[in-house]
Amino acid sequence: MQRCSEESENRSTIACNSAISACEKAKQWQCALDLLWQMPEGGNVWDEVAFSAATSACGKAGRWSEALALLGAMVEVRIPTSIEALSAAVTVCEDMSEWQQALQLFASKSEDVVADEILLNAVIAALAEGGKWQMALSVLLDFEQRRLHKTEVTYTAAICSCGAEQWPWALALFAEEIENGLLSAACPNGLQAGTVLSMLHKAEGRSKAASFAEQLRLIWHGHVQPPQPQPVSSPSFDVLARGCGVLVVEKPSGLESAAVLDSLRTDLGIPMSSISRLDQPTSGILPIALGDEAAPATQWLRAQWAGRLVAKSYVCLCAGPAMEHGFSAELALSLRQKPGEARSQEVCSDCSGGGRPARTIYTVLASYSDPENRSDSRGKATSLNLLKVRILTGRKHQIRVHLASIGQPLVGDKLYRPGCEVDWCPRMFLHCRRLDFLDLEGRRILVKSRLPAELAVATYDQFKSIYSGFGIKGNSNVVASSFTAGLVYSVITMPFESAKNRMASQKPDPETGKLPYRGTMQTIQAVAGKEGAAALYNGFMPYCLRCGGHTVLMFFAVEELQKWYRKVA
Repeated sequence: MQRCSEESENRSTIACNSAISACEKAKQWQCALDLLWQMPEGGNVWDEVAFSAATSACGKAGRWSEALALLGAMVEVRIPTSIEALSAAVTVCEDMSEWQQALQLFASKSEDVVADEILLNAVIAALAEGGKWQMALSVLLDFEQRRLHKTEVTYTAAICSCGAEQWPWALALFAEEIENGLLSAACPNGLQAGTVLSMLHKAEGRSKAASFAEQLRLIWHGHVQPPQPQPVSSPSFDVLARGCGVLVVEKPSGLESAAVLDSLRTDLGIPMSSISRLDQPTSGILPIALGDEAAPATQWLRAQWAGRLVAKSYVCLCAGPAMEHGFSAELALSLRQKPGEARSQEVCSDCSGGGRPARTIYTVLASYSDPENRSDSRGKATSLNLLKVRILTGRKHQIRVHLASIGQPLVGDKLYRPGCEVDWCPRMFLHCRRLDFLDLEGRRILVKSRLPAELAVATYDQFKSIYSGFGIKGNSNVVASSFTAGLVYSVITMPFESAKNRMASQKPDPETGKLPYRGTMQTIQAVAGKEGAAALYNGFMPYCLRCGGHTVLMFFAVEELQKWYRKVA
């Protein structure tokens, strides 16, 4: 485009449109707008193609107000609003959870604009974001009146528009889609099935939803290909659990979930699909479906996640006012993309009518004094609160935004708590700790993940601060803090150590010839069920002394190295 500006003979409306489209693909919304407004200066004529591309560029960047303003500008310069521009604007409304604006745009279209499948799908999807199921189903009727072809996208949006009380409607739409041949009755769409399960779960309870899920599982399991050798390990990531059609790995902080999936595909040489994701700075449990996007295992796992039948919990450290140990609460605050910031989410008020519903439950595990004695915006001293968090919905950045909205932003969260860098915690303190679901054979997969080393070191620093508050300084502080950190580590890891010892020394059953213990979590459950949880802590004192002793020596060495470094630096 720059060359077109310099060489007048090469400038044309087609070249300008191509340049704006390139900006759209590159998500350069400001550049797209600049090029659009510069077109008349170069003797070029505005057309609907240029405005459509600029509208889409603004929408992809989260600049929904600019995108909608372009539609008004088209009217002012007497350019007929094209179906492409209108569809792009309605899609922007969907992304921003502005269903009222989407409906207004659809209702105000000129008679010259004939609605097509793309526009109607976008309108239904926008209404689904607002939970306006009656309006969505009325738009669905337009397909029949206009003799348009319903697609899988159409039914997905319509099903999602139904609430818990409308689950029979959602189930009827799901059955209609199968009847119309858009879905295979042998292997239905897992996300759509999961949406119906979620509604049934809310309306009729977990037991009825689980019963329906079991019927679906049997359908998917009945179409599994002959069993293939299961992957045993990965050179790149720790494998936490394996099951029929699923592999569970430990995702480190700093990696995108998609990058982990790509690496596993390369390591193991088999098709894999994403089930859920963790944010780049979040560490912890990441499940992977073994199979392509259409595989029965992929559909079954996605149905469980979409149906809210999976138990998943996190542990995080927040900075804010002190919270009482054991206190628990639920946050039901709708979220939407922050205008003008495609990476960020924000809480929107219930009265606004926009946003995606999101629910988070948190429990306070502990509260510590802030070692840096900082104050919040109101001048009150902050504390560090360790929380256990469960999410009942899976919105982008849900935990981070919800906790920040109540004055408890995550330690190390540079996006929602700018200027939060601390020496003792090198990353965002959020870790996926526990996951509970069923594999394709119906076996329960319960996975727990240890706190990563970099977050465990942060725990040591917190104990240093606590003991300093009691007047314990110098080497005495190092001994007390490191041994306490070792004690905490021992309590958490002793069951895993006991399970490994039992697995190493086990003998086959004399009657069946099978080994009683097959995996770490299965061993922990078996021992706790037969002998009681205390059996997992047999020999705890020697183990604790060993761990505590090692921890004391390690942190003494760290402290001495830090002193030496400060002298020579």
